[in-house]
Amino acid sequence: MAELESEEIGGDDLFPGVPSSGSPASYILPEPDPADNFDADTNWSEQVTGNEAPGGGSSFSRDEGNAGLYGYVPYNMVRTAVRDMVGYCWADQGPPWQLHRVNPWQHPDFPWMRCQSVHVQPVNPCGGPSQADPTTNVIWTNSAATTAPQWSSAATAAVRPKRQINYTRAACTLSFKPFPYVFLEDADMQAYGLKEYYRNCDRFSSIDPALTTLMASATPFMTFLEGLDNSTPGKPLTSFTPPQMFQGDLYELLCQTDLVLAWYGVPLDFVCDPYLPSKILACVGTVNINDQWLNVFPKGTLLLNAPHIRKSIQNVWTTPNTIGFTVDVFFPFKFFNPTAGVMLDYQDGRTSSLTQPVFNGHNLFPLGTTGRYYSAARKNKNTQQGDPTKPLISFSDFDTMFAHVKS
Repeated sequence: MAELESEEIGGDDLFPGVPSSGSPASYILPEPDPADNFDADTNWSEQVTGNEAPGGGSSFSRDEGNAGLYGYVPYNMVRTAVRDMVGYCWADQGPPWQLHRVNPWQHPDFPWMRCQSVHVQPVNPCGGPSQADPTTNVIWTNSAATTAPQWSSAATAAVRPKRQINYTRAACTLSFKPFPYVFLEDADMQAYGLKEYYRNCDRFSSIDPALTTLMASATPFMTFLEGLDNSTPGKPLTSFTPPQMFQGDLYELLCQTDLVLAWYGVPLDFVCDPYLPSKILACVGTVNINDQWLNVFPKGTLLLNAPHIRKSIQNVWTTPNTIGFTVDVFFPFKFFNPTAGVMLDYQDGRTSSLTQPVFNGHNLFPLGTTGRYYSAARKNKNTQQGDPTKPLISFSDFDTMFAHVKS
């Protein structure tokens, strides 16, 4: 069996300045012995109790549901069995820098449900202990005849109880539930060239339209429609000659929609190098350069706000010397896509040459005199004209956020 040396899993590699203790850190799980690998086709035995399945059945409501599955696995295979049941993931440590997933089990009767947790109960002690002395004829896990799951490092044995009862089987209770996203196998991702946002992504976990107000100082654009004629005291007027205009703040009501895309169960080292998600941070405060991103959103219509990243430990072994952390990433977007003024002008017959705007979405701004939205950009200091290469809000390739941070 392959063994992990203490220097491979010590503090120097992962946390500079922290000495290795000679035993595995909790964030690197020990590799199972190859003899303990679980095969669902041959090592799973479903429980049967009388005339009905154990566990009390399944339950469903309009927006929730849960189901169970009950069976036995050989006790030495319990760690790899749990890994396969709840699923796991890991990231390449070199080219081609891909993300790999083994998806959770599907329920045999309700295949839209996936395994979310497993409860393990060891049963059938080896040697058959007597009631008078439960330790009689028990084969302990530190003996040569043990069938318990083995640890791959000699250093690990020092932190285990040496007098633990050994069992032949484990009774496993699997809990299933529906998930709000699609599961896809690695082979499908590669065969169809799909981006990672096609799987394990909830599009969208929240959808919140909001009416907001845009306020900006503007040149005179408002005109009084009535007032008093100063030349004839007390005489009302319905118009002024010349028009009486005044300067003020420009207020425009905008309908923008907040969207949160949630990306679940991503290996930490796929997103962060080593601690910061640099590819994601590079896109914060920018709009999508990708036209029809996610097959929906036109170029420039999604603005990325600061994301939230939630880290958790992956309680199963994945690959050698890999930190067992995963993250859930929550991307808050703001969608804005008003009808461009040049398109309305063309429909009205005001122009025959300009039919499409330079920008869409967040780089359109209202013209005070008409309220229609037109492209605006920073001024070119040489030409004193707006420079279409310098929009107020920059563009980014949002696909890069779902690629390996080192790719």
